[in-house]
Amino acid sequence: MGQELTKPTEQQQAFLDALKDPEIVTVPAKQRLRWAATKAGYSEKTTIADITKPLHKQIVDVAERILMNASVDAAWALVDAVNGDNVEVVKTRFRLQAAQEILDRAVPKKVEQKANQAPLVQIMLPAKAAKVIQIEDDTVSSDT
Repeated sequence: MGQELTKPTEQQQAFLDALKDPEIVTVPAKQRLRWAATKAGYSEKTTIADITKPLHKQIVDVAERILMNASVDAAWALVDAVNGDNVEVVKTRFRLQAAQEILDRAVPKKVEQKANQAPLVQIMLPAKAAKVIQIEDDTVSSDT
């Protein structure tokens, strides 16, 4: 079960679907993975690591879709956080920073992936031709 799968089983797909379920936001954040596992039919004895490890790529895809769908709300929340000056806004700023740190570590950046996969290309240009300039008395002549 430690290897990544190309196509999830029915139970694994049910877990991935539960992660996208709008009802998940009603569950406290620290309990969401267990909630999704229970909804998918996993036993309470099954560890979250055993469920998520073979689904790493699919979970990242789910997270990217969730973030994409929430991007407009997130943009407005950032604007409110930057423009606000009350205590709740300050708390929000710290929470956003913490969330960003987690996402930076958990979700690989497409740009970095593309940079790692791109072949190295070198372009060799011909050397410039030397230009001889002769200075005699007050006149300058050029040999090209």
